[in-house]
Order: sequence, then C-alpha cells, then structure tokens
Amino acid sequence: MEMQNVTLKVPANLYRSVSDLFETREEMLKDFLFSIALTKVSDYRKREEVYEKKYGQCFKKFEKMVLDKDREENFEEWDDYITWKAIHEAHNLWAERCKKLEKCST
Repeated sequence: MEMQNVTLKVPANLYRSVSDLFETREEMLKDFLFSIALTKVSDYRKREEVYEKKYGQCFKKFEKMVLDKDREENFEEWDDYITWKAIHEAHNLWAERCKKLEKCST
C-alpha cells in the first residue's frame, strides 16, 4: 500500500486540547482520517437505508429485480436504481478505506 507523508498546520489551542489523547502526531492524524472515513460510511449507510425501507430489500436484490429482462421497465425504480447504486458503491468505497486505515494503525 502506498503511503503519503502529510504536514498539517492547526491552531495551537486545538492541537494542545487533543494532543494529550495521542502518543504521536501520526497517531492523531490517522485517527482524524479514520473518523472522516467512518462518518462517510455512516452517512452513505443512512442514505442506503432510505431505499431499503422504500423497497423492502437490500441493494443486490433490488438490482437483480430492476435488471430482470422479463420485467416491465419502471422508470421510478430505474431512477432510484441509478441513485442507489452510486450510494451503494460510495458506501463500499469508504468502508474499504476504513479497512485500509485500520491496517495502518496496527
């Protein structure tokens, strides 16, 4: 996995208020990045839940239903499919980033 060195300038009072929580600056930055990734995962998960409630099924089942050639096309479902697919893929992307960040911490 490719790593990137980062220099970050933050207000001194902010740094002092959180620096005692971490042993190193690197640990602090990793925690910050992990928090961002977790927030993204949570946000996309909540957006997926809207569609799961609406259709009473997970994305994979919905996708199979919408793409079924023997079914009459429903434009509302098709629009929701396109949006839901983007949300689903974004959720998976951020979940994968969380896993990579966890590996960096070990």
